[in-house]
Amino acid sequence: MLNEVLPAVANTYYCSAGSGRQHAGAVLSEPNFLRVDCLGCDRSSGCGGFLKGVLLRLKQSAADQQLFAAAITPVPSDSSAGAMADGIQDFMRRLPRDRLNFLLIDQAESFYLMARPVSDKCPPRGSTLDVDAVLHMRRILKELLLHSPHWVAWAVTGSSSMATLWANVADTPTNGWPLSMHHRRLNLSPTVSTDVLQVAWKQLKAQAANWDPPLPNDLVWRSPPQIATLAYLCQEWRYSRTASTAAELVDQTMTQKLIPE
Repeated sequence: MLNEVLPAVANTYYCSAGSGRQHAGAVLSEPNFLRVDCLGCDRSSGCGGFLKGVLLRLKQSAADQQLFAAAITPVPSDSSAGAMADGIQDFMRRLPRDRLNFLLIDQAESFYLMARPVSDKCPPRGSTLDVDAVLHMRRILKELLLHSPHWVAWAVTGSSSMATLWANVADTPTNGWPLSMHHRRLNLSPTVSTDVLQVAWKQLKAQAANWDPPLPNDLVWRSPPQIATLAYLCQEWRYSRTASTAAELVDQTMTQKLIPE
């Protein structure tokens, strides 16, 4: 969803003719997509170490797309969380200002899963949640989100622990205004048009080009008109042992499965 469907839908929107694609009389440029998988960031090195990992991955993604001004963002020598947060802010300010830049943050719940050793003994007996670091991260991430420039948009996803993300967002210190109420409102319909669904379907079929058996062609119109549901049905088709047709798959999935968040 984050790496394939969102870029496909966004590019279709920005590159299509028609109303809603212009701002102040100018045609909007195709957006950039910078990807970070937070699973690779070290949660046991404190907030500063974790944010350094995020910054390094942002820089690498920018370099891959030849966004050189952002790619050469200096990494602060001070490894504190505040310094690394300033480095990420510097990175965002260096991104192109003539288009929207999506920060695609996968496994975003990791921001609130800071770890520390259970004891100081050697060897350590595993790790546990570092509550103090989590409380600090709430303030750091709130500042990053609220002070992001208008040409940057955050898109987050994760595993079944996404509830951890939303719970911590809800519990972030308000300082007069809660983070959950400070974003610009974006109304998203639970359903999409056939054209938009077809864009997602094209991307999903490309990902599944080597699957055996291949995705059935009628899955796209048998699916409810929701991109997330269609993507989930594709995964179900790959691993299903009971459905031999798209009709059977959709019927079984919609009546027997609890679709994950």
